[in-house]
Amino acid sequence: MDSTSVRTRTRALIRCAVCTALLVVLGVFEIPLPLIPITLQTFAVTLCGALLCPAEALAATGTYVLLGAVGLPVYSGFTGGLGILAGPTGGFLIGFLPGVFFLSLLLNRGFKFVNRADSFRLDIIRLATGLVIFTFCTYAVGTLWFTVSYGTTIRAAFSLCVWPFLPGAAIKCSALLLLYPALAKIRPVLYSQTT
Repeated sequence: MDSTSVRTRTRALIRCAVCTALLVVLGVFEIPLPLIPITLQTFAVTLCGALLCPAEALAATGTYVLLGAVGLPVYSGFTGGLGILAGPTGGFLIGFLPGVFFLSLLLNRGFKFVNRADSFRLDIIRLATGLVIFTFCTYAVGTLWFTVSYGTTIRAAFSLCVWPFLPGAAIKCSALLLLYPALAKIRPVLYSQTT
């Protein structure tokens, strides 16, 4: 393996590690509510999806989910363990994985980051669409998981797991869209081949 390949892999690992750390820091703090707390987990995951290529976004998010699954207290409220992942809210954590992948894939229009000179407006449209898909994936998997865990109907689970959290999701997505001008400047730097 040549030195360029080693540098490329090392930079990819660093990007993934930094985004995983970001998930850990933002994911542990919560606003306690019955059943499902409001956290900054979703914001951090979408931030990773907006910054990284799909494979790296999936790796960073998957590492975060795995760290919590093995018992490290990285989930909301400083919790962790298979019991949390297999519990009624675990589906939302699992839903992050397809959500972040499709968000990043849509924004990057492929599997690797490409430093392109497309119009900023088109990127915003891609990001907004990706955020809708991310939100759908997260809530769909989370609500189905909740339904199975509690043996409740989809309608009841929807009223407990989706409706109350849509305003918060909209605020987090709007915040990411507002931050995108800065992210658009950061992304090429993250993938720069200069040493």
